[in-house]
Amino acid sequence: MISRLPNGSIPMTVRPPLVYLDHWAFRRLGENTYERSHFLKTFEKQGTVMFSLMNALEMTNNTGRSYDQVTSFLDDLGPHWLLTEVDPETCEQAEARGLPQPNCFLTDQRIAAVRVSSALS
Repeated sequence: MISRLPNGSIPMTVRPPLVYLDHWAFRRLGENTYERSHFLKTFEKQGTVMFSLMNALEMTNNTGRSYDQVTSFLDDLGPHWLLTEVDPETCEQAEARGLPQPNCFLTDQRIAAVRVSSALS
């Protein structure tokens, strides 16, 4: 989860289980009302969606209603998502340096902070 504290810091926290969705799953959850509500109900009390730069790049191909459905789903998910590293080798290197899971596959917080700061402004 990404949030902004009164002092301006932006902590990132994780609620298990961590779930990575491919772009087709974001689209399906955006367009299928039953599956969307079931997924969101599950994530009310548990879970964190891992959202990668690849997900963001693939979203740029969505237009019109499809784009609106996906972004609406992400809005409904609320703060229960985190930016994740897309490169497995980067994750392996971080883990080899002693960074424990799940921290080893989270995107550098400085990158996330820039994105979140601009979104929350």
